[in-house]
Amino acid sequence: MRTTTSSVPIVVALLTALAAGCGGGDGNEAADRTNTGRSSACDLDHVAKQIESQKGIAAWEYPGLPFDARKAAGKTIF
Repeated sequence: MRTTTSSVPIVVALLTALAAGCGGGDGNEAADRTNTGRSSACDLDHVAKQIESQKGIAAWEYPGLPFDARKAAGKTIF
């Protein structure tokens, strides 16, 4: 029972430290001094262009020689 009573303050201290470290801003950038001069709005045209440029099937070839996988039938492979 002694272990339980001595671990409770440690758990409470850890939870308090985590809660303090995870505190977010209240949305007031001027007061938080995190304003970088940029708008927080998302540029959807830029995002759409980035997505379109990455669509498609990549040119890829198997890098090795073909092998007969039937030889490994029933064996464990790690």
